Amino acid sequence: MNIETFRYEIGEEIAHRLGLGRSSVSHNFWVLTTDDGMIIAERHDLATERRTGKTLVIGLIGSVNRYYTFTPNEKVARNFGATERMIEGRSYIHKTQERQVVFSGPDELALDKWNTWGALIPLINHLNIPYPPLGLRLPGMTINSNSGYVTGAYIMGLKPHFFPSTWNPGKTSLLLPKPLLDFYLKLNQKSSLT
Repeated sequence: MNIETFRYEIGEEIAHRLGLGRSSVSHNFWVLTTDDGMIIAERHDLATERRTGKTLVIGLIGSVNRYYTFTPNEKVARNFGATERMIEGRSYIHKTQERQVVFSGPDELALDKWNTWGALIPLINHLNIPYPPLGLRLPGMTINSNSGYVTGAYIMGLKPHFFPSTWNPGKTSLLLPKPLLDFYLKLNQKSSLT
């Protein structure tokens, strides 16, 4: 089983609306796949309207970071061992997208990494971490969907992969400080043992 990273060009949709041409701003996300490349589930951190829960193409004033797990088929994903809440039928994956395998190994190990992260998602989502307008905070530390991507890598014990020739704002920021993430990981580990 594999854990892969995919790149979605945010600019394809936004730049078109603004008439600015092609952009190289990147939203990176994680995908759980079988060894032959079948997609089991994909996980994103997306800007979300706090009151309605509607996902946004880009952050607006008052939006928050939220993790979402999408799957082509929830029953198949559950049969493979994915455990978290999933949304069936939605996807950011297309055929010409750049992708990179970051982890390949036994199914049990890949699922342990994926599900450990999945177990922390309700807690992280509950914190209502602000998503900055347009996904940028200048000056200051930007925390956006790429921060969610990096946080997922940290929780899974993987090194995030960033594709060349793209701008990845938020890639140097975690959603939460490492000591707090480590505390939640230990707490989750203890609760899964009991």
